[in-house]
Amino acid sequence: MKKILLIALTLSTFTLSKAQECDTLSYEWENPTPTTTVFNYGSGRLTGIPDPSNSTNPTDAKTIFEGFTSPSPGTTSVGAVLLGLGFLSDDNDNLRMDVMVYDDNGSGRPGTQIGGVTGLSPTSLGVVHNFREFWIELPSLPVPTTSIFYIGVVMHPGDASDQLVVQASAKGQGNGDGSNSITTTQYGNEILLSVYSSDIDLKIIAKLGVVRDPSFSYGSSSYCSNLPDPTPTISGDAGGTFTSSPSGLSINSSTGKIDLSASSGGTYTVRYTTGGTCSQFKTQSVVIVDDQPTIICPVNQTIDFNASCQYTLPDYRSLAIANDNCSTPTLTQSPAPGSVLSATQIVTLTANDGDGNTKTCTFSVTPSDNTKPTITCPADQNVSFDTSCEYTLLDYTTLATAADNCGTATVTQSPAVGTVITASQVITLTATDGNGNTETCTFNVTPEDNTKPTITCPTDQNVSFDTSCEYTLIDFTSLATANDNCGTTTITQSPAIGTVITASQEITLTATDGNGNTETCTFNVIPEDNTKPTITCPADQSVSVDTSCEYALLDYTALATANDNCGTATVAQSPAVGTVITASQVITLTATDGNGNTETCTFNVTLADNIKPIITCPADLESCEEIISFEEPTAIDNCATLTVVQTAGLASGSAFPVGVTTNEYLVTDNSGNTATCAFTITRHPIVEVDAGADATINAGFPYTLTPTAGDASLFEWSPYDGLDDPFSMTAVAQPTQTTTYTLLATNDKGCSASDDITITVNDQIEINNFISPNSDGKNDFWEIKGNWLMDNCQVSIYNNKSAVIYQSTGYNNDWDGTDHGKSLPEGVYYYTVSCPDRNTQKGKITLMR
Repeated sequence: MKKILLIALTLSTFTLSKAQECDTLSYEWENPTPTTTVFNYGSGRLTGIPDPSNSTNPTDAKTIFEGFTSPSPGTTSVGAVLLGLGFLSDDNDNLRMDVMVYDDNGSGRPGTQIGGVTGLSPTSLGVVHNFREFWIELPSLPVPTTSIFYIGVVMHPGDASDQLVVQASAKGQGNGDGSNSITTTQYGNEILLSVYSSDIDLKIIAKLGVVRDPSFSYGSSSYCSNLPDPTPTISGDAGGTFTSSPSGLSINSSTGKIDLSASSGGTYTVRYTTGGTCSQFKTQSVVIVDDQPTIICPVNQTIDFNASCQYTLPDYRSLAIANDNCSTPTLTQSPAPGSVLSATQIVTLTANDGDGNTKTCTFSVTPSDNTKPTITCPADQNVSFDTSCEYTLLDYTTLATAADNCGTATVTQSPAVGTVITASQVITLTATDGNGNTETCTFNVTPEDNTKPTITCPTDQNVSFDTSCEYTLIDFTSLATANDNCGTTTITQSPAIGTVITASQEITLTATDGNGNTETCTFNVIPEDNTKPTITCPADQSVSVDTSCEYALLDYTALATANDNCGTATVAQSPAVGTVITASQVITLTATDGNGNTETCTFNVTLADNIKPIITCPADLESCEEIISFEEPTAIDNCATLTVVQTAGLASGSAFPVGVTTNEYLVTDNSGNTATCAFTITRHPIVEVDAGADATINAGFPYTLTPTAGDASLFEWSPYDGLDDPFSMTAVAQPTQTTTYTLLATNDKGCSASDDITITVNDQIEINNFISPNSDGKNDFWEIKGNWLMDNCQVSIYNNKSAVIYQSTGYNNDWDGTDHGKSLPEGVYYYTVSCPDRNTQKGKITLMR
C-alpha cells in the first residue's frame, strides 16, 4: 500500500497559560494601582485605564489598558502578550487591532508608546465567531523603561457590521462588579452576554523576556509504502510532545515519526507542545492520501450480430489507458473475452496496482443487425376510376410475403394507403426489420375509366323573332355545363346550328368523353317579338313665359314620327300636356307596339323671359346735413330674380356735397331685361357761426355781443339771463356772474348752427397801496378795483397821528392825496374799508410826489 504525506503551513501558534505560572513573568497587576477606571461609552462599558487626552494613541478612549510591573526597567523586554477575546462577527475580515506597550507617564497613566504590533486580523488568528486565548509575539521586543508599564489593545472596526465581545476572565481584569462589561467598537455595536456569571472583559497578560518558539517540519512532502517513515526535524525547543487529531494517524509522541503502514488515509492536525510551566505549541496540517491507479476506458463500441442474432465479445483491455504512480497496474475485463451475447452489454475494466488499490471504468458494447429482410410483391392490379377520375390506393401489404433472419419484418407501402392516383402507379412495398434493415419490391396499379360524363342543359331560351317573324338557331353548346371524371367532354347539338324555326323547338345536347361514354339533356327555344318600334322627336322648342314666369306644355305627340315592324306604334308624352313648368324641360315621347316593346326620344322645351322688370326710386329729398341716408329703390319682376346696381350719385350714408346730386339705378333680371330710375338729393349750405372771443367785465357793466353768422336770418341766445334782446344778433349782456352764452343761428333754408362765448364777471375788491398825485396821468388817484361793489362800505384814510383826512360811503376812486383840498406831504398813510358783508380791511398807502 502506498501513502502520500502533505504538510500544510502553520495556521497559528498558541501558548495557553496562567500568567502567574510562567517563569518569565515577573508581575501581573491583579490589584492594579491606580484603580482600574470603569466608564461608559454609548451603551457599552469599557474597563481599564483610558489614555490621556494628549496620548499618541490614535483611538483615544477606545483603547483598553492593563498595567504591569517590570522586574528590571530598561532591560527586561516584553516578548509576547496573551489576549483573551472573541469576535462574534467580522464577515468582511476588515477589523484590525493593535497591541502596543507604553511607559508610565509619571502620573499612573500610559505615556510614551515604545513598541508593539499593529494591523492584526482576528480572522487570521482564528477567532471569528469563537472565543480564544492566544499569544501574540512582539517582534520588536519593546523594553519598558519605567517600573510600571502598560499594554493597550486598540480596536479598529472596518464597518458597521463588525461586533466584538471579549472572553471571560477569572482574574483581576474584570471591573469586579459582577456585570458583563464589554469593549466598544467605533460603530457602537455592543453585545451584552448575560449568560456569563462572571465579568466579561478583554484579558491582557504580559509575558516578559524572549518567547521560546516551538517549531518542527517534515523533510519530504510525499511518501510511498516502499519509502522510510517520515520523522520531523525540531528547530525550536526540543523535548516536547507530538499529538494528532483526528484518530487514524500512527505517530510517535516523542519523535513525531509517522508509521505509514499503520496509518489510515485522511487529513490530520499534528501538534507539537513544548515543556515547562509556560508551554507553547505549534500545529501543522498533514494530509495522507491513499493513491489509487487511474484507468480510461475506450469509447462505446458497436459490433454486428451473426445470422443467429448473437455476437462473441472481443478482448478490449488493449484499448484502455491505465497508470499508477508506483507500479504498472494489471487489467481485467468483465464479462470475459469470448462471451456469447445477444444484447447491449456494459463492459467493466479494472486496474489493480498490486497494493490492494483498484480503479474501474465502464463502456458499452452495442450489437447491430445489418442483414436485410426478404419480400415478394403481388401481381399488377387492374382497377376502375371513381367519379372523380381518381383511385384511392388500398392496403396491399397483406398481399406481400416478407421474412427476416432475426424476427418478423414490418411491411410498409408507398404511396401510402389512401393515396389518390389519376394514372397508373408503381407501388413499392418495403420490408423493415426491428434494426432498420430494409428490402423493397414493386408492382403496378392500373385504373380504367367506365363512368359516363354529366351534362346540364341551359334553361329554356326566350329569343326574339327577326323582322320576318323567324328565328335561326344559334350554337347553344356553350351554355351547357358538362363534366367528366377523366377529362374534357365534347358537346353536340340537335337540331343543328342555323336551323330556322317559327315556333318553340326542343333542343338536345349530347356530351361524349374520350373513352366513348355519352350523356344527353334537352331544353326549349321559345321565340318572341322583342323588336322595339322607332320614334323621331321634333326639334327643341323655344317658348316665352307668362307674367307669372310659367308656361303650360302643349301636345307635341303630333310632331313625332313613329314606326313598328309589326304594326302601328302609339305615342305618349311626359310630362303630360298642360303641365306647368317654370324652367326649361326635357320632354320624353314614348312609342309602344302591340307586344309591349317601347322606344323613346327626347327634346327640350326652353323657356324665355321677355318681360322687363319694374324699378321705383324714392322721392327727391333736401337736407342741411353732410351725411345723408335714404331708402333704397324697390324693384319687382315676373320671375323674381333681380340685380339692382347704382349707376350714378352717392350711396346712402355718404357725405354729400352742397348742391344737387342725382342718383340713378339700373335693375336687371336673369334674362337680361333691364329698367332704370333716378331721384335728386339737395344739400343746403351750413351756417358758419362765431359767437366771438370770451370777455371779462366788471360786475354791473354791460357788454355788447358781436358775433358773425354768415347767411343766417334768425338768431337766438341762451340763456336769456342778463340779455336785453335774446333774439338780436348783437344783444347787450350785463350778467351779474360769469355766464356762457350760446348763439343758435338759422338761415332761410332752415339750416342751423351754434357757438358759445363766456363772459367772466369780476366781483373782487383790490386796494392799491400807492399814490403819486403829480398830474402825469399815472396813479394820480388812490384806486380801488371793484369799487362799484362798495356802495354800502365806509372808507376812511388816516395820517400817522390817526387823524381822519378822508372819509366816504362808497368810493369813486377820487382821493388825490389832499386833505380838504390841501396837498398832503409825502409819507405813509393808513386806511380802513368796512363793509357790512365783509371783514374790515386795513392797510398802508405810500404817497409820493
